[in-house]
Amino acid sequence: MKLKTVFFILIFALSENTFADDISLCDALKFIQQEAEKDNAQAQNNLGVIYANGYCGIKQSHQTAIKWYQKAIEQSDIQALYNLGQLYYKKQDYKTAMKWYRKAADKGLVQAQFSLGLMYEKGYVDSKSGIIDAMMWYQKAADQGYADAQVNLGLIYGLIGPYEEAFELFRKAAEQGNVNAQFNLGIMYQNAKGVKRSDKKAFHWYQKAAEQGYSQAQYNLGVLYANGIGIKKDMQKAFKWWKKSAQQGLPQAHKIIKKTFTKN
Repeated sequence: MKLKTVFFILIFALSENTFADDISLCDALKFIQQEAEKDNAQAQNNLGVIYANGYCGIKQSHQTAIKWYQKAIEQSDIQALYNLGQLYYKKQDYKTAMKWYRKAADKGLVQAQFSLGLMYEKGYVDSKSGIIDAMMWYQKAADQGYADAQVNLGLIYGLIGPYEEAFELFRKAAEQGNVNAQFNLGIMYQNAKGVKRSDKKAFHWYQKAAEQGYSQAQYNLGVLYANGIGIKKDMQKAFKWWKKSAQQGLPQAHKIIKKTFTKN
């Protein structure tokens, strides 16, 4: 086991929602266990993730995961606060999950801020001002450049206004490669919501999202090609994108292919 790999693992604390079972991590498991016993907070957090998910051949144990998260938390490990919240969220103990998310969010952890926003928006906690609380936490995460929070906040503004706020949030997330933001930016340009209409820019953003496999964007891109909107009319390319969309099961794509290309 190369020291460089172990160093990387211990420096970057694992998150419950981003980590996947990994050969390099499993190679370092013994080292992580040793470091956790020596009170290395990040190793303790990482060991918590391993036990919480049953990675590296270890039997899944939420109880043991909680023990290691708590040890890391005692040393002020912010990621462990969030991961403990994630564990309770998966157990559908939303009240306890909120408690730990809030502790991590108050310390500025962007994933926790986003998760709090999501829980308020979905109504997982009793709140008379749920959508306002959701927007507040999304805004905190969005201000840190968290694309998913920018999208979710943009969707709320898209419903309640102003559209200009939604557009700006989608733009920031789209430039980070977020496929949902790219699609919604295309919608806003095509429908002049919060921005001057531009079919070329609508085409540009639909194409970005379509290339990432977003089925509705693929369908919309086909419509633009079929009608020569924002791009030169090209029925072959329209069919290409509709076919891609249909292969993902989008009903409109199946319908338009049948209507446009099948002779009665």
